[in-house]
Amino acid sequence: MATYKYTLASRVTLANGKTIPQIQLGLYMMSGKEATKTIPWALGAGYRGFDCAQMYHNEREAGKAIRDYLSSSENTQGLKREDIFYTTKLASNGTSYDSVRRSIKESVNVSGLGYVDLFLLHSPYGGKEARLTSWKAVEDAITDGEVKMGGVSNYGSAHIEELMASEPRVAPVINQIEVHPFNTQVGIRETCAEHNIAIEAYAPLARGMRMKHPKILALAKKHGCSPAQLFVRWSLQHEMITLPKSVRKDRLVENASVADFEISKEDLVAMDDLDENLVTDCIPHGIHLLESIAEGKGWTVGATEDSSIFTNGSFSEYTTLVFLSTTGNFLNSSESAALEEFLLNGGTWLAGDFGDELPAWYNKLVGGQFRSHPCVNDSVCSDEQLSRYPPGGNIRPDIVTIQDADHPSTAGLPTSQNRTDEWYAYKSNVAHDVHYTVLATLEETYIDEITPAEFEHMDPHPISWYSLYEGVSRAFYTGMGHTIESYAEEYFIRHVTGGLEWVTGA
Repeated sequence: MATYKYTLASRVTLANGKTIPQIQLGLYMMSGKEATKTIPWALGAGYRGFDCAQMYHNEREAGKAIRDYLSSSENTQGLKREDIFYTTKLASNGTSYDSVRRSIKESVNVSGLGYVDLFLLHSPYGGKEARLTSWKAVEDAITDGEVKMGGVSNYGSAHIEELMASEPRVAPVINQIEVHPFNTQVGIRETCAEHNIAIEAYAPLARGMRMKHPKILALAKKHGCSPAQLFVRWSLQHEMITLPKSVRKDRLVENASVADFEISKEDLVAMDDLDENLVTDCIPHGIHLLESIAEGKGWTVGATEDSSIFTNGSFSEYTTLVFLSTTGNFLNSSESAALEEFLLNGGTWLAGDFGDELPAWYNKLVGGQFRSHPCVNDSVCSDEQLSRYPPGGNIRPDIVTIQDADHPSTAGLPTSQNRTDEWYAYKSNVAHDVHYTVLATLEETYIDEITPAEFEHMDPHPISWYSLYEGVSRAFYTGMGHTIESYAEEYFIRHVTGGLEWVTGA
């Protein structure tokens, strides 16, 4: 029996004395259609908090879904606007105060909700001047009544200290960051606690990427809950606000049904020890980058997490497919067949990540399946870097060496570049296969669980490559881009832009 029965009615008191629902629905990457369908389900189930963002492109639909429910016969509880907690976020920090103020006003107006309960700066990108200017705009939006309270998202400890050192008129009450047992973010959480800033955990389920981990399965069985419920309960017992996301009615209910069990102190520590610095939040930043590239080329960009797009007819208008992150066998048989047909008919493909347990044809398209996160090459790490990326973490500095400087994705890039990312080791080596052309390699040293034969097999260590799938479809893969910082890095942006130009023939 649980000591504290966390429910959808549970609320957290923030530093400003106001309260916020502790379990909310994340609207990340929901299409407008999905938000329109899902939000009424969530309200009916008891959800009172909804986390939106300009970058999600669903503010209008989310606001309308809330308004429509409140005025409908489904609202048997008699809910009013003040009973709903609505969050949205600024897509890009700016040095123009007026531009940021206009952007905040537009979010309020688009939602149609009259005001925003919590407005966040979505990322620290843009530099110090942009961060502090954007925060001043949030402060004034609070003063003018457009926003009730303000916060930040994806801020590291240095960004928090910078903001607090500026002596803001209104202090941030929230830092929304990716937190789950596989990325515990202890340092940032401690910094925020020192400044009375609450932690809001997005991707609390690790986007499903570790649901089958043996320890998670064992603890879920022990506590008589699902892995998702275990993840949610973990974040709640660490006193965080949590934002599980689902577009399925049954999963909405399941994710929030965590009142009847409690994770023991020993099991909580065991889950904490699973920390591997797993970052899953590159997707919205990847979408933002693709939109920025497309804007200058007259391309249309669509984004979804729904693989049925391949079979429901809505994919037919596109010529190029980009996979930002996949895991497991994410395609059913009909979707797999439809995707292969798209490629065989000349459709093109670019990926920065991929799943495993997939059909043989897809493995041939990709070229190499994820094996593990290799250990660090100490010879290229300074003492400062080693202190930041200690043993056990996956985000490491390494040297990227260009092998083909004539390709659009590598033309003009430095022959050798020291950069930090979450690196991959692969089950097979495309450098030994004539069907693929390696663009860039790593000077990675494998030292864990690698036999001499395997070491020789992975030498050289490819990290970007391209191929012509079945002689008709251009396919480009890069193993870079697994950190949020990558998407503000000129080197990576040029690499991806060139890859897109090649696959599209632009």
